[in-house]
Amino acid sequence: PSSVTPVSEDFLELCRIYVGMARAQEVSLPDEFCKLAEDKFVEARQADPSVDQDTLSRWITVTRLLAASYGQSEVTAERWQQMLSMEASRSARSASA
Repeated sequence: PSSVTPVSEDFLELCRIYVGMARAQEVSLPDEFCKLAEDKFVEARQADPSVDQDTLSRWITVTRLLAASYGQSEVTAERWQQMLSMEASRSARSASA
């Protein structure tokens, strides 16, 4: 049986503030990022025909959410690489399932 560790009200309030701030954060897509995303999408699609517009949309959405979670107002190459790493892990898990 697993046990649940209780958390303090102060911690919960900090989490609520963090989520609220991340949700309110507007994140833009600079031209450099758009070019990077486009190039990676074309490369990925050539390697795997199952990569489609939905894949690109998911990648951009996750990258924007990561940037927002870091309080960034623009998507960066670092967040893009972080998303690609997460995507590789997700794909590996779903392939082994």
